[in-house]
Amino acid sequence: PNSLARAAESLVLLGFCKEPAFEWMASAVSSKVNECRPDEISALAWAFASAGQHCPALADCLAAEVAKQGSRMPADAFGRAAWGLSRLGSSHHGAFQPLYWPTLGPGEYS
Repeated sequence: PNSLARAAESLVLLGFCKEPAFEWMASAVSSKVNECRPDEISALAWAFASAGQHCPALADCLAAEVAKQGSRMPADAFGRAAWGLSRLGSSHHGAFQPLYWPTLGPGEYS
């Protein structure tokens, strides 16, 4: 996952935001997201969002991983991941909720 995260970032910085390259990376990373470190998660979320690639399946995988690792993520990685996921179309609307109020159980957010 590390090399794919860095490749995605590099392609964006070079202005090469072609859909086939990002589709391939999304499919390669989706099955390995649980192996990603926080900086890799944030790099992937940022790169796909910056490239304008709408990839809900990858976004959902990344959001689930952020929900698991969020309390251990450095603030800059968490912020970058949250920004990217807000633009990628993740269906995990509330995946971050437990990170803000970890003492509350499901349904106690009102």
